[in-house]
Amino acid sequence: GGEKGALLAAALGEGRLADALDAVEPTAALVTSMLAMAERQGGWSARLAAEQKAALTGAGPEAPIDAAVLDEMPLLHAFALETLRTQPPTRPQRLRLERDTAAGGVSLPAGTVVAAEPFVGHFLPADYASPDSFDPERFLGAGGGPPPSLGLCGPAGEAGEASRQLALAVAKATFVQLRRMFEIGVALDAPPPGGYPLHALPDSVDLKAVANMYYELQRGAAKTSSGLFYEKD
Repeated sequence: GGEKGALLAAALGEGRLADALDAVEPTAALVTSMLAMAERQGGWSARLAAEQKAALTGAGPEAPIDAAVLDEMPLLHAFALETLRTQPPTRPQRLRLERDTAAGGVSLPAGTVVAAEPFVGHFLPADYASPDSFDPERFLGAGGGPPPSLGLCGPAGEAGEASRQLALAVAKATFVQLRRMFEIGVALDAPPPGGYPLHALPDSVDLKAVANMYYELQRGAAKTSSGLFYEKD
């Protein structure tokens, strides 16, 4: 919204802006769920922090978190997939069949409206062992189950796996950057994600973000050495 929203609309066009936003909200919901889940899963939070530290060793405080960096964090990838599986941020768009077909022994005439249901499909014992357990380890090797759905709609959803991989990479990079810049806290008794069509943490849940002072000192040293200084209010 506001001036930035108007600039985006002018640059992309109203239609393209709407398409972009179709992917932004589910991706943002996934990020917040990852932050909350890391808080609840203390052991995994520590493992992710150690992996992130190793992957960013030698990188400047403002170095981009690109695909090469993300490839160095397989634990993060598994954690993101398991969060996506157990807390899908939205349902995929509904589709209308153009011709008669059959699925699972059921005849579906043309015109039937169908939609994937991640809140069922992500918990099928035939696909995921102990589906009610939060276990990112399942995605660290082969046979962990089918990739969970991000539920992208519009052109982003129609683009299929490419859009899913891009949105997942953006979510992981955002997660890493937030945890690099801040100490994130989420109440352990915070309610789980909810809502429709977007399935996300309620607006009443506060995420506490305290500046990571070591990171800020690194940024300050980098700016000072390059002749740039902070402007103080």
